[in-house]
Amino acid sequence: MRGCVNRGYARCVIESVRRAACPGGAMVREQWQRNLIGVVIAAFVSILGFNLVFPFLPLYIQSLGSYTAGEAAFWMGMISLWTGVLGAVAALVWGQLADRHGRRPMLIRATAGAAMGLAVMGLAGNLVHLFVGRLLFSALAGTVPAANPLIAAHTPPHHLGTAMGALQSSVFLSNTLGPLIGGGLAAAVGYRASFMLTAGLYLASALPVVVLVRERFTRPEVTRGLVEAVCQDVAATWRERQIRFPILAALLALCGANVSTPVISLLVGDLTGAEHTEALAGLAFFAMGLASAVAALLVGRVVDRLGHRRLLSVTAPASVLIYLGLWAAPGYPVLVALLGLLGAVQGMQVPALNALIASRAPRDRVGAIFGVVSSVNSIAFSGGPFLGGTLARAFGLRAVFPVAALLLLVMVVVNGKATEAPAPTPARHREGLARER
Repeated sequence: MRGCVNRGYARCVIESVRRAACPGGAMVREQWQRNLIGVVIAAFVSILGFNLVFPFLPLYIQSLGSYTAGEAAFWMGMISLWTGVLGAVAALVWGQLADRHGRRPMLIRATAGAAMGLAVMGLAGNLVHLFVGRLLFSALAGTVPAANPLIAAHTPPHHLGTAMGALQSSVFLSNTLGPLIGGGLAAAVGYRASFMLTAGLYLASALPVVVLVRERFTRPEVTRGLVEAVCQDVAATWRERQIRFPILAALLALCGANVSTPVISLLVGDLTGAEHTEALAGLAFFAMGLASAVAALLVGRVVDRLGHRRLLSVTAPASVLIYLGLWAAPGYPVLVALLGLLGAVQGMQVPALNALIASRAPRDRVGAIFGVVSSVNSIAFSGGPFLGGTLARAFGLRAVFPVAALLLLVMVVVNGKATEAPAPTPARHREGLARER
């Protein structure tokens, strides 16, 4: 981490991606390396746009009517709940289509669909319009969920952890810069212009995919209907213990994180009483994202040294303590410091779980399995804010943090099950990888 500070953080991220794509200092000669670079750039640009606007969605809701902070958090939770249900179903369908038609087309679809939904949200005149735009976004978007199976299917097994860490680091770097820029942007040009700019960034993120990413994909013979295939793959994934427990661990981690989503920017306003809440909230999200991105840069090496079990056995209990600290945070500086610590823990947790799932997924079902992962993510991204918004409206903004701590406490138990399950044999992994090269 000290090296990252000395060289400059952005440069450190670029070097990390280069090392992931070019191990040993080699030139980018293999297609999986070019795929990784293209996907990382696309993820960075699209998620940067996402974070320009979504952290401030409760404030945007307040601008659409006379809503209190608690009401804004509640309505954000309600919108997130129903759009998340749609997103969970859509993710299963897109995962199945990825295995049938290729992962690259799904990635391009995700960028275009997100732009459409964001444009509608930017034109919203009331909560109903915002809800429709959010529905479109949930049904059609999903850049990172579309990128995960592409990386998992084409990356050699011994580079999976580093590749997933590079992808997640680009996401966390976007999480770092997006709220910081978005807070100032919203204050300068307003929320509507910010939504339109974000739609443009999503469209631009398709360019590196079109230019760099190639996929040698042979369409399999389709013997099942789409609905039948989705249901069977969900059941098969749930039956496989080696996949089920890591997915459950990811669900709990993301639910815990998203319970607090509706209240962070609102809590900043309560603690500071400042006129420019957007900028201060952006700074808080910046601290969290920066810590997450730095941690994601290091996760590949940490997993290689400690293994998934030891890493996850540390991060989950640490999250519990941090959420309890947020519950009692006396002021804005302490809140920012604790969010930074939480970001570092999440930066280790998320890519480690994704790499664990990728290493255990059969190559011919990687799209379907990551479709289930994406569906679970949608449940977390919808159920978490809904629960958090409901708690905030009924018991106050700080009530979300003990609940988040409880969810992470359950994750401590699930992590033990997730890391005990045996992975597929290397021969099976290599055989599946060779089929898709």
